[in-house]
Amino acid sequence: MGPIAGKVGAATSFDEQQSQPSRPTSRRVRLALIAAAPILLVTAALAYNYQLLRASVILAHNYERPIVLRTYEHLLNYHVQFSEFTIPGSNGPIAMRMYVPTNKRDPPPMVLVHGLVPTGNRHEYMNDIGQHLAKVGFLVVLPTLPAEVHFEMRQSDMTVITDVIRWTAQKTGQQVSLVGNSFSGGLIVPAAVQPSVAGKVKVIFCNSGYYSLDKIGRYYIRDRVLDPYGRPYPSESPGPLIIAAEFLNELVPAEDVPNLTAAIDGFHANDGYELPPDSPVMKRLTPRQWAEFQQIKTASSPEFRRLYHQVLERHHQEITAISPSSVLKDFKIPLYVLHSSRDPVFPQGEVEWIRKMTEGNPNVHILVSPWIEHVKVGLPATAWQKYLVIRFCAQMLKEASQVKWVSQSQPRPLVTGMQPAHAGSK
Repeated sequence: MGPIAGKVGAATSFDEQQSQPSRPTSRRVRLALIAAAPILLVTAALAYNYQLLRASVILAHNYERPIVLRTYEHLLNYHVQFSEFTIPGSNGPIAMRMYVPTNKRDPPPMVLVHGLVPTGNRHEYMNDIGQHLAKVGFLVVLPTLPAEVHFEMRQSDMTVITDVIRWTAQKTGQQVSLVGNSFSGGLIVPAAVQPSVAGKVKVIFCNSGYYSLDKIGRYYIRDRVLDPYGRPYPSESPGPLIIAAEFLNELVPAEDVPNLTAAIDGFHANDGYELPPDSPVMKRLTPRQWAEFQQIKTASSPEFRRLYHQVLERHHQEITAISPSSVLKDFKIPLYVLHSSRDPVFPQGEVEWIRKMTEGNPNVHILVSPWIEHVKVGLPATAWQKYLVIRFCAQMLKEASQVKWVSQSQPRPLVTGMQPAHAGSK
């Protein structure tokens, strides 16, 4: 070995010796790690339990809460500022409600979208959920979808959703979480991938939503509809009355539309139960209109089944555009799908189609549970089944709570551009 090579070899040998810790130092490191392990485990457990508690508070908002949840709400929740206003939209002004946690810097924004309810963003259940989400730190926005208020499913409501996503992202500078229940649970999925909101949606939570409105329409008129494994949807469906309002002028003569519209509105206002025959609305129906109303509910005659099929075929393009089935292939946005194993509105076959379409996609998370009926928890379930729902919602909330800025966006004051109708603390 030459002189230079010898020096290089000697230097390497010396460095290796210097890099090896002495035995006492190594022992101290091991002891420190052993001592820190319980603290790290406790910290991780507390963080995990905090996430579960946060989800439990929201899920149990409508029920008697145990002392643990009441203590959490008393000690750790934020005070909430409420406001009501309108914003400009592509198709006209959009009625908005907003719940903001006070004294929280950059609260992550969440858009909460109602389903087919006549009260729109004033729906009591949705506002309870919005308020509880704000209490745990989210800025919650609730828009009104004009078509769904009238029990109609239209592309115009998808435009309202994208308008609200853009407005919320612009005002906060952050990507937005999107939550929808029932019919809006399906509608928010294609809305989230529209080019106008690219890069503005952080996570989607579809609660008791649908996969294909075409399948659902055929199921409601009692066609034989199969899940991806060849199993038929349940024989008992809610019937087509739930979606008939949108197509009424294509099902009955024009002169019968006003009285039948009133009867259908009464059905919806009565929580999905037909009004008594002696009610003023039903007494206005002529014998022919009464017979038409029965067929609108059941589609039991060949003539009305033919009319319903024609409606579905005539509106196929629009129905497909507002269905998740049109966009789920190679879905890029984190999507959480929570569904009931005994849903009376959208059978489990709908979520099985979602599972089949997104098989192997790490962005899509699906849980089917007997604890849920439709949208709400409360059916008989084991403690483990309840835990799985709570953990699933906790995972979604954890992802939604991460602040993700919209690229090249600057947050603006949330009062800018609003037309306030009411504001207050809750």
